[in-house]
Amino acid sequence: MIERHGPVSGEVAEAMARGVKDRIGATIGVSVTGTAGPGGGTDAVPVGTVYVVWLTTVVTSNGDWC
Repeated sequence: MIERHGPVSGEVAEAMARGVKDRIGATIGVSVTGTAGPGGGTDAVPVGTVYVVWLTTVVTSNGDWC
């Protein structure tokens, strides 16, 4: 996935959040990836680009999704 989308991408950020959520059996998974700088940016992913993903599974006692 990193080879296809790059380490600073929404796809990789989502995969990281889903991976940690699933691996530890949590109801929430959070990830952050970005290019902090001052160097390392590219035309496609400039310095300051940040992806934050928050995944959650919330089920009420009657089974309705919130």
